[in-house]
Amino acid sequence: MVLPIPSKRCTVLMYNIESGERRTRLTGPFCAPLLASAGPDRGDRSLLPLPHPLHSGVPLMTDTSARPTTVGTVASYAFWGPDGKTLAEFYAAALGWKVAQEFPDENGVPTAFLVTDGSTTFVFYTAKDFKAPNWPEDELPFHLDLAFTDVPAAERRLLELGATKPGHQLGGEHWTVLLDPSGQPFCISAGWSESS
Repeated sequence: MVLPIPSKRCTVLMYNIESGERRTRLTGPFCAPLLASAGPDRGDRSLLPLPHPLHSGVPLMTDTSARPTTVGTVASYAFWGPDGKTLAEFYAAALGWKVAQEFPDENGVPTAFLVTDGSTTFVFYTAKDFKAPNWPEDELPFHLDLAFTDVPAAERRLLELGATKPGHQLGGEHWTVLLDPSGQPFCISAGWSESS
């Protein structure tokens, strides 16, 4: 994946699959050359941009020239489910994005799947012991709110892609709750405005 980064410098967080160590490298004006030089297609399997359960490890590319070093940015949003690939494909289709990369576990089995539109990144992990929340009884630590211009058409499409619609709907005409293929709730609406 090559993303043009129009900044003077950018930070790339890398995860070493042999030692488990995270490393930070700075480069500029684009991160793409560094990412290309550390990938498996270059023969270096020890240091590559790799999602990790304790830190996404997804390349963090930001303009660091004017920001204090103690101010962070969101590199990615990580989700767990019984089948990371199915979730990645579902959300990629729902958002019109693509599954850009997949990352193997220590046995070489694809376990993490990166979905992006070039500016926002989601990483979907396969977690063998994942249990979907028993919603609405269980509180949710977070969920996604997806906005569509044609909410009824989007709902039909999402259901065709594998979402389900629970009976419990508390959004009235404002939003609809759906469950993704892993059973995790997300909401769809026409979006939020300051007057909403």
